[in-house]
Amino acid sequence: MKDRVKEFKRIPASELNANPKNWRTHPREQVQMFEELMEEVGFADVVVVREVDGGYELIDGHMRTGMLPNEEIPAIVVDLNDEEADLLLATMDPLGAMAKSNTEKVEALRAEMSDGMKERLRHIPTVSREVVDERQPVTRDPLVCPSCGYEFS
Repeated sequence: MKDRVKEFKRIPASELNANPKNWRTHPREQVQMFEELMEEVGFADVVVVREVDGGYELIDGHMRTGMLPNEEIPAIVVDLNDEEADLLLATMDPLGAMAKSNTEKVEALRAEMSDGMKERLRHIPTVSREVVDERQPVTRDPLVCPSCGYEFS
C-alpha cells in the first residue's frame, strides 16, 4: 500500500487555494450546523492538500477553509499528481456517502448524549434505516469515477 501523506502541518487558511475543479456545494443549513460543531468541539479533522506552484491546493476541506479565513487549518499534505488529485477529489465524498448505518448502534450512541447534544442532532438528517449485517459479505457494484468514467473493479 502506498503512503502518499508527506506531512501534517497547520497552514493559514489564506494560503490554501480552492481547487478549481471542486464540485461540492454546501447549503446554508450545513454550514450553520458545522459552525456550531466547530464552536462546541473545535478542530478534530484535517483538510487534504497538495503542493502546487503558488502554494497549496485543496483536495478536501473547502467548506472548513472558507469558513475560517483567519485560522491556521490542520492539514495533511499529500504527494499526488494532477490525475491522482482529480481522482481523490471526485471520489472522497461519494465513497463516504456509500456507508450504511447500523440504526441500533447510532440510536444507542445518541441515547448516551446529553439533552443539549440531542437538541443539536435533531437538525441532522436521520441516518439510513438500512441496518448492515456485518456477518454478510459485502457485494460491490463497480465504482465509476464521475469525472473520467474510469470503472474500478
